[in-house]
Amino acid sequence: QQEYGYEPLEKFSNHNVQGLVGVNFRLFKNLYLDYALRGMYYSRNEKLLFAKRVGLQYHFGQTRRLVPQNRPIEKVDNMVHDYSDRLQPFDFRYFLKRTTLQARYSFIFNPFETGDLFYYKERTLSLALITSLSSDLYFGFMYQPIWASVRNQERRQHFRAGPFLQYDFLRRPNERRLFAEFGFYKGDLCTCGDDLSYKKENLSYIPIGLGYENRINRTSLYWSVSLHLYRILGNAADEPGIYTYPTVGIAYRASKDL
Repeated sequence: QQEYGYEPLEKFSNHNVQGLVGVNFRLFKNLYLDYALRGMYYSRNEKLLFAKRVGLQYHFGQTRRLVPQNRPIEKVDNMVHDYSDRLQPFDFRYFLKRTTLQARYSFIFNPFETGDLFYYKERTLSLALITSLSSDLYFGFMYQPIWASVRNQERRQHFRAGPFLQYDFLRRPNERRLFAEFGFYKGDLCTCGDDLSYKKENLSYIPIGLGYENRINRTSLYWSVSLHLYRILGNAADEPGIYTYPTVGIAYRASKDL
């Protein structure tokens, strides 16, 4: 005995695993702006895809209030506890007050055994929007336009962009910061192997870095230096790239009395 049949959706079935990371910013009493990054892994074609989501959320029955920044220090059993650095609820006014705008610049060159010191040149401008989540933890989004050129050839433009986290070891943001940085970027610059870089769509990067910022003469400006290591994920080439970027830059912090 043999059975015959046809399942209309059998060719459309696809197993996938999804994960989502997002953040909410409070606009009004119970209204929030929602930004999220969703990752989806499809087992059928073994592809990892990412999609961004922006929307609005309304929280019913929610009652929240901001913790005052000038909260007094509490004394318990002859011990002093300062709760002023406790993680604040996401409020749009709080977000604006704690926002930092950062611009960093990197210039690298490589002779590639040609004897010409500037045979290969690569310029990177890093633009970041950062907000503090607590006294030592920061969240931001980075966009990097990149210009790469080889002697006597047309200059190519690339990009990298994505979210990142920073951990401040000093916890003195109104004076200076020494921070570690970790993120996840997407872009199209492939620095793979020992050959010249080239353009390849939909690359993923894991940046790990260490940086230092110092305030300039009691202003809202800070000078910044950092060193980052980038690891390209996936089968971008036979030799996935690992390379470093030194940067110098300047940051503007909206509030000087963090």
